[in-house]
Amino acid sequence: MTGKGVINPPKEDKRPRYRGICPVCGKEMWICKSWAMEMGINTGACFCPGCETLMHITFNTERQEMDLERFEDYIPGGEND
Repeated sequence: MTGKGVINPPKEDKRPRYRGICPVCGKEMWICKSWAMEMGINTGACFCPGCETLMHITFNTERQEMDLERFEDYIPGGEND
């Protein structure tokens, strides 16, 4: 259905999702690869939906899962540097 005032829902996103575990609160997430990952640069970022911590993400090809770490631990000069 189309027309003025009608919003067409987006087509179903069929990209694969990969498991990731928040290192802060332990929440399990299912994450798509970032646009950078799709282009060969293994990096991404997200907020944990459980504790809202900003995470740095890398794709682990051996396990076919996402590895997550707090962004503060990833950046040079961060909290643990």
